Amino acid sequence: MLKAKKIRTLRLEADLAFYTTNGEWEAEPGRFSVFAGNSSKADLEAEFELAAPR
Repeated sequence: MLKAKKIRTLRLEADLAFYTTNGEWEAEPGRFSVFAGNSSKADLEAEFELAAPR
């Protein structure tokens, strides 16, 4: 637990892929938001973008 006004860096790894109706494992590119807090009223938010494969 962090004390008030303290900052820590968090590294989050998540697999955003899923099986399509064709049975292929893929992830859809797009913008995503991650929320953090001690309840459903999370007040910390970060965004990231999953780029399409080249």
